[in-house]
Amino acid sequence: SKGMRDAVDATGRKVEEIGECYAAGHGYLSTLKCLRRRGRLRDECHLCAAAARSGLLEELKSLRAESLPWGGSTCAYAAKGGHLEVLKWAHENDCPWDELTCANAAM
Repeated sequence: SKGMRDAVDATGRKVEEIGECYAAGHGYLSTLKCLRRRGRLRDECHLCAAAARSGLLEELKSLRAESLPWGGSTCAYAAKGGHLEVLKWAHENDCPWDELTCANAAM
C-alpha cells in the first residue's frame, strides 16, 4: 500500500526486492503470488517450487489445478524441506526430478 511504502521511505533505509529464485528457495509463496498479481512474475514454476519448499501440499495441488507449471525444482525443494508427502504426490503426478532431488533427500 502507499501508506506502507511511505512509512518505509520515512525510515531512510534502502529496501531491495528479493529475487524470484530466492523467494522460491525459501518458500515465500505469498511474495511470489503478489508478484504474479502485479504481472511481474517472470517464471510461474517458482510458485509450485515455493509451495513444495514450504510443505504446502494442498496449495501445490491448487496451483496445479490452475495448470501452473512445475519443474525439477519443485521436487528438489520438497526434498530439501523434508516434505515426503509433497515429494511423493508430485512424483506420482509426473513432476520431473533430477540428481538435485536425490541429493537433497539424502541430506
